Amino acid sequence: MVETAPEGKVNQGTKLMVALAAIGLVVMFASSVFHRLESPSRKEFLGQPRQSASQGMPGQQDMSEMGKLMAALREKPDDPQANLDIAKAFMRMQEAERAEVFLQRALEADPNNIEALRLLAMAAFQAQQHEQAAQTLMRLLAKRPDDAGAHFNLAVLYSHYLNDAQKADFHMRKAREHAEGDPQLLEMIEREAKAHGN
Repeated sequence: MVETAPEGKVNQGTKLMVALAAIGLVVMFASSVFHRLESPSRKEFLGQPRQSASQGMPGQQDMSEMGKLMAALREKPDDPQANLDIAKAFMRMQEAERAEVFLQRALEADPNNIEALRLLAMAAFQAQQHEQAAQTLMRLLAKRPDDAGAHFNLAVLYSHYLNDAQKADFHMRKAREHAEGDPQLLEMIEREAKAHGN
């Protein structure tokens, strides 16, 4: 017979995890300012909007937003959207490793969450884990094969970081094929293809 933990202990464990995450956020806010002053920001994944340095600095508004996000997470710790919202806040602050924890939790609750997969690939890219970023984009394409943005980002990864011209060409063709109706993405595809003779 398999023993199960009493419900009270499970709830205590969840509350403890959320409390530790809240403490981590406070520490992160304090260290984030110093980190940004001492090191240059990493290049963001292609296709994602860039942010100014001032946007990356946590201020009073950021603290207020994070407080609200943590409150939502405390109410529903297994809610994929609550975890996704926290992850997005960390991504805006270029805290990819912290974002990854919440993205993994969002995907545990909802394995088909395309936005979480896309952000997880971006987090891996920001952490310079290019192979992991490619694998995550392949997971995304397994669920949505016609995702032009995922194909384009794979083409860029294979061309610039993973040195596989054949895969880069394949994904560039697929990106072009599926990007109809998205003039901004088509322009990026053509610019990249022209630069590399695709």
